[in-house]
Amino acid sequence: MDRIEEIYEKCPLVSIIIPNYNGETFIERCLKSVLNTDYPNFEVIVIDDGSTDNSLKIVKELFGHEPRLRILKNDKNLGPATSCNIASKAARGRFIAFLGNDDEAAPNWIKESIKVFHTYEADAVFSKLIEFYDRQKIHMVGIYLIPYNACGFPVGLGEVDMGQHDRVRAACAVSTGLVVRREIIDRVGGFDEKLRCYTEDIDFSWRIWLAGYKMFLSPKSIVYYLTKSSEERRRFHGDTAVSQSFHLTKNSIRMMIKNYERKNLIKYSIWFLLILILKTFTSLKQHNLDAIKGVFKAILWNINNLSDTLYHRRIIQNRIQKVSDDFLFKKIFVNMSPLHIYRVFKRK
Repeated sequence: MDRIEEIYEKCPLVSIIIPNYNGETFIERCLKSVLNTDYPNFEVIVIDDGSTDNSLKIVKELFGHEPRLRILKNDKNLGPATSCNIASKAARGRFIAFLGNDDEAAPNWIKESIKVFHTYEADAVFSKLIEFYDRQKIHMVGIYLIPYNACGFPVGLGEVDMGQHDRVRAACAVSTGLVVRREIIDRVGGFDEKLRCYTEDIDFSWRIWLAGYKMFLSPKSIVYYLTKSSEERRRFHGDTAVSQSFHLTKNSIRMMIKNYERKNLIKYSIWFLLILILKTFTSLKQHNLDAIKGVFKAILWNINNLSDTLYHRRIIQNRIQKVSDDFLFKKIFVNMSPLHIYRVFKRK
C-alpha cells in the first residue's frame, strides 16, 4: 500500500456541507477556515439557498479555483433542512460534516472528530462550540432534549471554558460541527424538510438516537459559533417575527408527534399545551401579537399536515426506532422541571 492509499484508508473522505443564504458578510471567513483544515482528505460543498446578496459571487470569485470545493445552487430559498439533504445526496464522502456559513472551524476539527469515531465506535460526533467574539466562553458542548417542548437545552452555555467539559460523552447536537457516518443519514431519513429551520437539527439528532446509534462530543474539535439575537436569526433565515414563532411552535408539535412513544406523547402533549397557553397569555400581556399569530398559524399547519406527520410517525415508530423512550430519557433528555428550565435560561 503506497502512502496515498494509506492516507485514504486511515483518513476516509469527509464531505463538509455549508448551506449558504445571504452570507456575504461571513462566507469568506468561513471558507478560509474550512480550507485550512489539517485533515488530509476532504471536499467542501457550498449549497446556495437562493441568496439575493453577493455571497455566491464571492464564493465563485475567491474560491472557484479550489479543486476541493463544489458549488450547488437552489433556484429558490428552500431552507437549511432541504439544502442539507440535497448536498448530502451529492456528497462523495464516507462521513458527512455540517457547518454554518457564519462559523469558523479550527484546523483540527475534522481530525479530532474522526479520532472519536475510531476510538469510541461512534456513529455521529459533534464539536465543542466556542463563542466567536469571546473565545474564552462556551456556546455549547452538545444539547439535551427538553421533554416538554422537544427543544434543546444547551450544555455549558455561557460558561468560561476551563476544560470542565473536556471529556467524550453522549448527547444530542445542533448541525454546526456535526459529523455523521453517511449510512446513518440514509437510515434515519436525513433532515425533515417540513421542519425547514431552527430545530430541524434537533429532530435529526433525536432520530439518530432513536435508531440505536451513538453520538458523542469530541472536546478537542473546536468550532467558533457566531451567536445571533432573535432579530439576527430571523434575518439569517429570511423570516419575520411571525414566521419565527410559527416555525418554532410548528416544529415542536411535529417532532413530538413523530418521535415519542404513545404514552409519552400523551403525557408531554399536555405539558406542551399548558406551556403554550402560558406563552400566549404572556405574549398578550407584552402586546406581542406576532408571537401569538405564529402560534395559531403553527397549530393550523399541524392540523392540515397531520396525515403526513402520522405517516412519518409510523415509519419512525415501526422501522427506525430501536431503543425505548425510557432509555433515551436517561441518555439525552434533561431531567428538570419546566420552572427550573425557565430559571436557568433566564439566568443565561
